[in-house]
Amino acid sequence: MILELMKEAVAGDVIHDRGDGQSVTGLHLRCFPNRKVFYLFYRTRTGKQRRPKIGVFGQMTLSKARVVAKGILERVAAGEDPQQEWSSVRGEPTIRELFEIVYKEHWDTERYRKSGWAKDVKNFFDHHIDQPLGAMKIGEVTPKVVRDWHKRFSKMKPTGNRSLEVLSKMYSFAAAEELTTMSNPCKLVKPFPEKKRSRFATPEEIKRISERLDFYFETFPYHSLFIYLVLHTGCRPSTLQRATHSNLKRVLIDGEEFGIVSFDGKSTAETGEAETVVIPPHALKKLDSLTPVGDRLVPVNFVHGLWEKIRSDLGIHDLWLRDLRRTFATVGLSQGESLGTIGEILNHKSTQTTKIYAKLLEDSRFKAVKSISDSIVSIGKPVLKVV
Repeated sequence: MILELMKEAVAGDVIHDRGDGQSVTGLHLRCFPNRKVFYLFYRTRTGKQRRPKIGVFGQMTLSKARVVAKGILERVAAGEDPQQEWSSVRGEPTIRELFEIVYKEHWDTERYRKSGWAKDVKNFFDHHIDQPLGAMKIGEVTPKVVRDWHKRFSKMKPTGNRSLEVLSKMYSFAAAEELTTMSNPCKLVKPFPEKKRSRFATPEEIKRISERLDFYFETFPYHSLFIYLVLHTGCRPSTLQRATHSNLKRVLIDGEEFGIVSFDGKSTAETGEAETVVIPPHALKKLDSLTPVGDRLVPVNFVHGLWEKIRSDLGIHDLWLRDLRRTFATVGLSQGESLGTIGEILNHKSTQTTKIYAKLLEDSRFKAVKSISDSIVSIGKPVLKVV
């Protein structure tokens, strides 16, 4: 009966929730020209009258409005004043406004721009945080809100966990700058368990990948070179996308020319040290065989199209491009290189690694990279043609 009255009400009507066994005292619907809104009237223990908005009829059902109203009245009975708390929240920034503050003062700095993390953070916020949470006040985001939001990433666990890390950092910053007095709601939300990938290319797959790179080199020279360098140096694909000719230095070791690409990378933000990628002699010749285009070492933005072609050709859809980095490490370990050597080559410069392994001499790194890459060449003959 009450629900029917609410549906038929017109602008100017006020329909009180009365006469139903589930009715909630104080709950009523006010009708405006363009919408109908649920409100709840209550008095605080000190006698102050409050009439907070509950929700918009149509977007919220009567049953849901009653549940929310009962929750508010329970808090009022306990001596609280929910609307006063909400009024305080209104003075707080929204999640979107907070991100702009934190991004400008924390992430948009040389340290994070060079490592690429500043760009990643912005992508996580724009694509995964802003749409559901951006307009909310920071005091409105409870652990339950965060938990429900995080659950949406059940099929994208790493993305969900990185997004949670970004949101958590925003709240830590807000607390430090006294933008809010509430505790960090992300601290009560457990990240998804992440299983580390162990996929790498087998010797047979290395051989077939090398053959396809040779096949596609004439048609897609820079794209083929990009994949080739990832396989033969163990560098991160994101590193190679940023590398420039100005980052490249050449050195002679035992009469052979090597390339050294130095840059601020993923671990630089933590260690303060530049990362390096050693390019073995034969890979450097492949690089030099192509005409430079601009300052970028390998002038391509995306190689996933070619990589997808290769995966499709060979039926290895479960092998990711960054798995070639793990393949490089696996070949090195199989031929007797130590974990310390591999970690240094791959720029795994965590605090724990520093404690366990002494820093390698540069010429030792060159020899190790050349040895691993030569093994990959041997496995994968024929290799890319020099043109």
